[in-house]
Amino acid sequence: MLPPECSHSIRLGNLCVNCGKEVPNTELYSTLYTNSFLKATKKGIKKITEKHTTEMLKSKKLALVIDIDQTILHACPGHVMFGSILPEIHHIFVNSSPITIKLRPNLDLFLSSLSKIYILHIYTLGTREYANKILELIDPSSFLFSNRVMTRSESYSTYKDIQKIFTSNKLHTVIIDDRADVWNYCNNLFLIRPYKYFEYGDINEPISVSTIPDTSVESNTEINLSTNKI
Repeated sequence: MLPPECSHSIRLGNLCVNCGKEVPNTELYSTLYTNSFLKATKKGIKKITEKHTTEMLKSKKLALVIDIDQTILHACPGHVMFGSILPEIHHIFVNSSPITIKLRPNLDLFLSSLSKIYILHIYTLGTREYANKILELIDPSSFLFSNRVMTRSESYSTYKDIQKIFTSNKLHTVIIDDRADVWNYCNNLFLIRPYKYFEYGDINEPISVSTIPDTSVESNTEINLSTNKI
């Protein structure tokens, strides 16, 4: 006699987290953004998102999903050096690769204001390692985004799908992104102008670090590398 099929909804890899049975691969969804292995069936994720939606409505807030690159910042491969300290410029390493970050002006005020009326989420086609480094810059206390972050490491896709985090009640979700194509031009999207600060290089179109001009100087002269004079 065959053992009864597993009816539980949460999976860790190919194993049920409730009964420990190995189950075949089915259509699964991320349940915790910080764990790419913990998944739920469509029925299970629907219950989870319905619960989140109820809590969201009780708080009288909607969900706001925010992109990273060229939406809230501009990232350039390599460490760009300036003659003087410029505001909102940061140097980070992701998997030993140097990256220079320029935050969009007034980003802190923008996010803190939106957090009063929205529950903030991050959805990026970058990796989990990259997203974590950015969160250390924009939300070091995890007050704004908590663990509500979806990356390519969890979605396994070069496109974004709102159903990966909200399978129901998508009308309660607003998206801010500089690209419509990655969202398949969905109606929830509020398209904004891409933010580009550096005249050369972009993290989404990597160039060899050796081709980046040496902008380091010993004087206090500010070197203008921006296309947006902000």
